[in-house]
Amino acid sequence: MFKIRNKNTGQFSSGGAYPRWTKRGKIWYALHHLRAHMKSNAAYKREFYKDAEIVVYEIEISTPSTRPIDDVMEA
Repeated sequence: MFKIRNKNTGQFSSGGAYPRWTKRGKIWYALHHLRAHMKSNAAYKREFYKDAEIVVYEIEISTPSTRPIDDVMEA
């Protein structure tokens, strides 16, 4: 998973045609989707993202645990 972070403010890109900086931002689940975002409207985004970096989140897949539905509903 990927996000674009402003190095000065720590905020994240909202994505879209005209992104803005927000606390949560957008998550891109594939690198080619992030690249497509960066390439669209490239001149505008080159200036908008001049002080940005890509944050890479690595997810470790583990064996899932299960719980009976009744246990969840009673909680």
